[in-house]
Amino acid sequence: MLQRLSQFVRYAFGARSISVESESPTRLELRYGYTRTIFDKPSQQVIQGGKPVATLPLVERVELHQPRDQEGPLNWFVTIHVKGSRRVEVGQITDETEASMIGARIASIVDKPVVVGR
Repeated sequence: MLQRLSQFVRYAFGARSISVESESPTRLELRYGYTRTIFDKPSQQVIQGGKPVATLPLVERVELHQPRDQEGPLNWFVTIHVKGSRRVEVGQITDETEASMIGARIASIVDKPVVVGR
């Protein structure tokens, strides 16, 4: 309960975070607010909000970027790029190091590189 309240207060003041709900060598489950994103190697699926949004072979890269016109606290967006110019936003995070760690965890499941964009 206290952890949820702390997360709410941080979010209300502009702090963003992506939490790792579960992790194994073949599966990664992330939560950003109410959105849950699962990277599952056995099924080769990326599932967000309970629905498949991409297959792992179609993921081209994991991108960490900050929008140029950002107001308020700086946020890093964690996004996967899928063939066909499609993007799936995993979430936003305030801390650059944490964003890099989340990106690396995703990359280990999807076997694609992490790139930093602007």
